[in-house]
Parts: sequence; C-alpha cells; structure tokens
Amino acid sequence: MRLTSESVQEKNIAGITPKLIFTRAELLTGKDRKQINEVFDTGVIDLYGTAEFGVLAWECKKHQGYHINSDIILVEAIKDNQQVHGEEGQAICTDLTNYTMPFIRYALGDIVILSK
Repeated sequence: MRLTSESVQEKNIAGITPKLIFTRAELLTGKDRKQINEVFDTGVIDLYGTAEFGVLAWECKKHQGYHINSDIILVEAIKDNQQVHGEEGQAICTDLTNYTMPFIRYALGDIVILSK
C-alpha cells in the first residue's frame, strides 16, 4: 500500500477517497502509515495474518495493539517453555476451525507480547 500511495502522489492522481484502508502481509511502520494516511486522507487499519491461519488479529481505530480473532485461533506467547503475558514470547498458534488439517501449537517464528 505504501508503494501505491507513493505512485498516486508522484503522478498527482486525485479523486481516490477510500473510507478506510486495510493493510496486511508486511510490517506496517509508522512512516508507511503516515505516508498512506497523508495521500489518501483516511484511517489505516493493519491486519496480522499468516498463510497457515489467515487473519489472526487486527487493529481497531484506537491503534493500541491488535485484537486476536479468538473465536477461530488460540495464540500463546511462550518464553522458556512457559506462557507469558506482558513480555516477549514466541507466537504459538492453535487453529480452532480447521478440522481437516489442524495446526496444534504451531510455532510461527514471530515474537509477540500478549496482554491479558
């Protein structure tokens, strides 16, 4: 989306006025969010997803972290073989809806900080 916003800005394209923009697939930096917001003059909501699980979590308009889709996925933060909250841990996920090929306590390789 950052590249799209840069292209729109460079080509001076007008009239693109989305109500909201959702980003996903790459880390959304503060600089990228600012660029997208300035070009399109709208809010940006980031989604956290993976190929294995789809969208795991999403930002709300407050941008104070991500809300886990807890009805379809269980996300744990594991550090030293213990579940942790409020500190960094490895993201371990269990799919609650895939009965054909379930992922149970699957290590994503991402580091997360979970709040209670």
